[in-house]
Amino acid sequence: MRNQAERIVAVEAKHRVLFFCSVSSAIGIGHLKRCLALADALHTVHRVHCEFLLSVSEAQLWALALIPPVFGVQSWALATDDERGAAALATYFRESARDILVLDIYALTTPFLATLCDAGVPVVVIDDFAGVQSYPCAAIVNHHLHAPRLAYAAPSDTRCLFGPHYALVGVGFLQHRRRPDKAEPDVATRLLVTMGGADPNGATARILAALRRMAASVRRRLHVQVILGPGYRGQNVLQNAVFARCDVIRHAPQMAKLMGQADVVISAGGGTLLELACVGTPSLVLAITRGQEMIGADWEAQGGMRYLGAWDAVDDFSIASSTEEVLMNRDERLRLRERAQWLVDGRGAMRVADFIWQEMMKGDE
Repeated sequence: MRNQAERIVAVEAKHRVLFFCSVSSAIGIGHLKRCLALADALHTVHRVHCEFLLSVSEAQLWALALIPPVFGVQSWALATDDERGAAALATYFRESARDILVLDIYALTTPFLATLCDAGVPVVVIDDFAGVQSYPCAAIVNHHLHAPRLAYAAPSDTRCLFGPHYALVGVGFLQHRRRPDKAEPDVATRLLVTMGGADPNGATARILAALRRMAASVRRRLHVQVILGPGYRGQNVLQNAVFARCDVIRHAPQMAKLMGQADVVISAGGGTLLELACVGTPSLVLAITRGQEMIGADWEAQGGMRYLGAWDAVDDFSIASSTEEVLMNRDERLRLRERAQWLVDGRGAMRVADFIWQEMMKGDE
């Protein structure tokens, strides 16, 4: 299970949490980012040692760089969606003397969860769409707006931590949260474009091409920053740039700072929206997966963001005109900022960390 490329950090701590999460060029880094936010809260507030298990593949090589050295890292070669893999995971959990297992995996199944439950492993599941038949676990965390509407089948004593109140947002985004008295320019000139950690559909290039339809007077004074995540494998997006200034930033380590500096953001519809809401940057949402369509529509219904539509369905004119409207409308941006920050206060990771801490305290009694 260990090899020379792995980074292992030995930390003396009474309580220890094991994270098992998905990350790849296909699904991006959202699962890992929210686990890191929770791990940071556990470590900072409760001095809990956190360790990460990641699958062995090309994708995880760049993912390792996202994990701070304070957390342990292990490779994992067994299947993540069957009983055999779950049994091996349960064995490792016991042998390494962990207290809680946090699961955030893309291909989660009921047999996988049931095997862990039967082995006596206390599990906290981070989930998005209630896609599993049943959830035999200690707690389910779903920080999306739609979470309370989903029909989760779980034991009566399973704790359900639902909605943006439990948004797993890193502390850096809270630090860059816009103050209510922060001045909003009459005309916005700083636009940030981010389509997640991988952007497998090439939505970034699609957006830049669509924005060519904005009025020339708007384009000429626009400073565009394009964020390409570590899993991005697409074309040179600058070939579609027609702005006064356009910068491409790869593997942005200071994402919260960039969000805070932008006047407006065009974002994919994943967990990044919760980070944007916390910071308070007025945002337009483009869904790059079917699941994100519901997420984007919910944010518009709540008045926290503008939803553009699905990346393969919305037309270029709609993208350009909606973006131009938000750039030119100061009152609209103020409204979006106020509502988004009301929905996400940036303390959700600490609330989930407090719950996990309380569960570990029960085990000490």
